[in-house]
Amino acid sequence: MRDELLNNLDSNPILLKHGQNNYTISDIFHGANNIFKNLKQKQIDFKNEILVAMDNSYELLCLIICLWYSEIPYTVIDNKTPNNRITEMLQITGSSTIICDNSFADVIQKFEDFNVTILVLDALFETVGSKITDNNLELVDHYKYFRTTDSKVYTIFTSGTSGIPKAVEINLQNLNSYLYGIMSRVVLEKNLKFLWHSTLVTDFGYTTLLLSLSTGGCLILPDEKYDLLNSSKFLNLIKTEQIDFLKITPSYFQALYMGNQVTECSYLPRVVLMFGGEELSSKILSYLNSIENRGFCIFNHYGPTETTIGVIAGEISDFSKNNKVPIGIPLNGVGTLLLNQYGYSVPPGALGYLHIFGPQVGKYTSHSESFYQKDLGDDKIITIYNTGDLVRQNDNGEFIFYGRNDNQTKIRGYRVELEEINKVIEHEDEVIDCKNNLIPKIIFLFFYKDS
Repeated sequence: MRDELLNNLDSNPILLKHGQNNYTISDIFHGANNIFKNLKQKQIDFKNEILVAMDNSYELLCLIICLWYSEIPYTVIDNKTPNNRITEMLQITGSSTIICDNSFADVIQKFEDFNVTILVLDALFETVGSKITDNNLELVDHYKYFRTTDSKVYTIFTSGTSGIPKAVEINLQNLNSYLYGIMSRVVLEKNLKFLWHSTLVTDFGYTTLLLSLSTGGCLILPDEKYDLLNSSKFLNLIKTEQIDFLKITPSYFQALYMGNQVTECSYLPRVVLMFGGEELSSKILSYLNSIENRGFCIFNHYGPTETTIGVIAGEISDFSKNNKVPIGIPLNGVGTLLLNQYGYSVPPGALGYLHIFGPQVGKYTSHSESFYQKDLGDDKIITIYNTGDLVRQNDNGEFIFYGRNDNQTKIRGYRVELEEINKVIEHEDEVIDCKNNLIPKIIFLFFYKDS
């Protein structure tokens, strides 16, 4: 992907549109180059992970490109992340630098409580040395000389039963394997428009970002972050910009489209509608089947963060009302095992726990649970990830998700460990004990106080 982007520098297509502003690939790379030179001037250690506190923007895209090509690992965090969680992230990643933009000015003071270097991104755009007028960029020269194939790209934090977040490390091989697999499954033409509405705090938004950059597409960014909460603005953006690709969680789709009784296909993407993050219901498919002149393909996409964005995907053609919706078949290069609770393979068609192996499997920074190794002989050892998800395989080879038997759940696409909630509540003053339950998408919390 990185080489393909460089090959497009001369043709200079529009890479990002934000409101009335268009940014070409040259704009993005020149911005990334300025950031790179300023980081060097400030003697930032390129081997040390950086925490990034920013929303989706032109500036964030420039920064991400800079970090990808200089191979500086990073973690994107939300501006609402509490202090104790930031402390844990800094300790786990070993980060000593936080980059934020002016929209996070109200939390810069919070970052000053930590023993870290704080850089405001606006200042990193300042030109260092002579102004570059062509595409002979110092960042690109650095990449061509120092590039590797397996360096860490980013860390994403997921919930943990201990109350401490799990840090999942994803490297270049993981990302390239995912990109190869998803592009083989979802074949896209060039010059499509991708709605970039999902944050990079989770890996959900990386599908849109990677596919757009790799296929010569254009990322469309909502004018304001809170337009995402305004259904009429969000739907009108899809219609006026003629969005081709949209990835969305089923719960958000249901609230946005079914909640507003949208029946006009112009408010839907023109080429691909992809669901992910949580289970897709047949109720949504029945609604989509009722829309006239529907010309887009519908894909379901599944995969834990630990296995790089997604490992299973499939186009949906069966709109039966009463059937569970398949999550698809494994992407190219992805290996799967269906095992019972004792670690033995289940018969064809039977329920089993999904275990995943192959080049998309990442690793935890400081945990080893759920990952294990298996010796295949001839000095070949593979790492396998136990998802904990119960699935079965139908006669077409498609996997169907049947839930879990533990206390992990999904709320609007976000993974939630109920034990983690307990751990936080138990630290509150006067709380002696607490329990919670999920019925069916609402968390009920019961706690006892010494009063």
